[in-house]
Amino acid sequence: MTWCIVVVYWLVGLTWALVVGHFGAWAVVKGVRAYLPAARPAAGDGIPAWLTGIIERLFFTTAVALESSGAAPAMMAWMAIKLAANWNRAQTPPPNVAAVLSAVLGGLVSMFFALTGGVICRSWRP
Repeated sequence: MTWCIVVVYWLVGLTWALVVGHFGAWAVVKGVRAYLPAARPAAGDGIPAWLTGIIERLFFTTAVALESSGAAPAMMAWMAIKLAANWNRAQTPPPNVAAVLSAVLGGLVSMFFALTGGVICRSWRP
């Protein structure tokens, strides 16, 4: 195969993970929060969720595409770290559990798009 075909597979995989994954995760979180009004988080300062999502999908898409043996465990460990960091913050009032779990569902969808995007990127191999 020529390098042009490889580039096309990578562009399709990265577009799938970064663009379609962004809107897929956003739709899931919005849907959960629309269905469960208690899952709406209070406005606050912090790193924007879209920025975190793009960075994590880019990193894990690349890890899957390059066939890193620890990609899947690292994805789950990252989700656990994000949950623990959000859950254990000292907040007044205490964190909204429904909002945290809706964000975790969005993160899980984001990881799914990273995984499938990485598979698309590496599918050019014979």
